[in-house]
Amino acid sequence: LVGCGVTSSGWDDLRSILINNRSLTKLYLSENILKGSGIKLLCEGLKDPDCTLQDLIVRDCNMTLWDCDNLSSVISKNQTLTDLWIMLDDDEKMLESEVKQRCEVLRNAGFSVDRRWSELGWHVCI
Repeated sequence: LVGCGVTSSGWDDLRSILINNRSLTKLYLSENILKGSGIKLLCEGLKDPDCTLQDLIVRDCNMTLWDCDNLSSVISKNQTLTDLWIMLDDDEKMLESEVKQRCEVLRNAGFSVDRRWSELGWHVCI
């Protein structure tokens, strides 16, 4: 779904797909606006016990630090997700202390954080 302009009703559809489509294991959401209701609906789908997603990339999605914190909280409870790439729009402007803080939030939630920067963003191994 990279750059396809997911609408608010599309995020609701995606939530349903995450819950009902047991064959969906990879989801790349880069270049879609994923804040507010979008992040809320994505989180609802990810926290459902029927979600089987294993690989998630969220890059250039207008996510705030708050959105990232909410997403990491939900993902820490997801039993199937094993690979996550996160890139906040302001990653390049973040202070080292902010980067460390976000990594610590993820570590406390049970993630192993690979802080090597790549074109995809921060690689987070669960």
